Amino acid sequence: MRTEPHTQELLIVFMDISHFERAMRGKDPQTIAPHLEGFYKRVGAAVRGAGGHVCKYLGDGAICIFEEAEADGGVCAVADLKSELDGWMASLGWDCELIVQAHFGSALVGTFSDGETTFLEVVGRAVNTAATLDSTGITLSAEAFRKLSPETRKRFKKHSRPVTYIRSEDPRTRRRPRGRDL
Repeated sequence: MRTEPHTQELLIVFMDISHFERAMRGKDPQTIAPHLEGFYKRVGAAVRGAGGHVCKYLGDGAICIFEEAEADGGVCAVADLKSELDGWMASLGWDCELIVQAHFGSALVGTFSDGETTFLEVVGRAVNTAATLDSTGITLSAEAFRKLSPETRKRFKKHSRPVTYIRSEDPRTRRRPRGRDL
């Protein structure tokens, strides 16, 4: 991947551990740190193994990108990662699961610096679209779904307007009345 900032078509993936704050409430932060590191290692290995890049970790979440040629493998890797992490968190006694939102679109990506630290960043409307998808498990935008192989598409089902695709085993999201925040 080129490092100078440029516009590129990408699969943009947001992932987050649901109910993490609630599960960690009252726990000593020092006991949480090794588990967060375990989360980061699992995410990093899965994403890199599928040809992707972790742009950043955000506490109990991450933003990852995959080039167009790696979109199908990236979605498969993230689906496998969800199963692995959900099982791992259950074994720790956490009432949590990995929530994933993915969108394919054009974004500005590249290496940026604050003068001392260099970091990979991705910004743009496609990033915002990925971040705002409703999800109860894994949700793909229609644009992301179209990048999948016929075999991978079988793992997902069509869901609500705007059209998104969720894993066949994930529950549907709750519908919100239009024009009201709940």
